[in-house]
Amino acid sequence: MDRNHYIAQLKEGMQKMDLPPLPLQVLESLTQFQEILVKWNKKINLTAHRKVEASLERNFLDSLILPRHLHGRNEIMDLGSGAGFPGLVVKIALPESDLTLVESDQRKCAFLATVIRELKLNKVEVLNTYLETKRVKELKWVDRFAAIVSRATIPIPEILPLAASCLTVGGVFLGMVQEGPFQSKEGATPPLEFSEKIPYRLPFSGQGRKLLIFQKK
Repeated sequence: MDRNHYIAQLKEGMQKMDLPPLPLQVLESLTQFQEILVKWNKKINLTAHRKVEASLERNFLDSLILPRHLHGRNEIMDLGSGAGFPGLVVKIALPESDLTLVESDQRKCAFLATVIRELKLNKVEVLNTYLETKRVKELKWVDRFAAIVSRATIPIPEILPLAASCLTVGGVFLGMVQEGPFQSKEGATPPLEFSEKIPYRLPFSGQGRKLLIFQKK
């Protein structure tokens, strides 16, 4: 993988998505993340997008939609982190944030730990667990996080009750989903209130996506 070409593609994609530019050091870290992902994907199936070009757009650029919507909320959980999308990308873009990655697959957790170590990321915790209400209480995570992000395959309605218990008052849940009509079942469960739906398109494929934002009142 040509690093300079990859960084140029990141810059082009961000410009097309009207995202604010990132420092070169951040772009280099994202590129290194991609290189580690390529190596691990040869051994285990981490992501559906195994080609570098597809991964750049559908993993990295897609995740970069989030930082501008966090508004300084630095205590972040990525619920169902998988191979680190969107959580690790957000952390690299916002290095001062505190990030907790929650992932039930042990092999993916090993990958996440490798990325954290090789990129020398601070204030990141990986938790290998399946999160449920009982577990939230055991971990003393009730009302802890300022923001929760997720691009997991779990339906949004199933995630919202967990998000509500883990978020502080004023905290937000940001759920990334495929493009499609807004369904009533995506509506919030108190004390979460639906705040905003943000549609966007990935820059090279034109694939439609949407970001659903809920806030704890």
